[in-house]
Amino acid sequence: MNSTPVRKASTRSYSARAGTIGAASAKEFAAEGAEVFLAGRCKSSVEAVENEIAARGGQAHAAAIDTLGDAAVNQYVDGIVM
Repeated sequence: MNSTPVRKASTRSYSARAGTIGAASAKEFAAEGAEVFLAGRCKSSVEAVENEIAARGGQAHAAAIDTLGDAAVNQYVDGIVM
């Protein structure tokens, strides 16, 4: 992926299922030093991405949420920001 490197203190949030664009982006940003937060409806899928990032030395946090529900997404984002 040709992208501008992110700062070490950078944080990113993705809806990530194994094999998706979100997962690929999360892995790339984590490799560049970003702390990434992963959200998806399937706990095992987001945890698989989290584990892959951790195995490569990155920082990732996975949460199973209803990514189609505004209230759940807002609550998730509020938890990251605080």
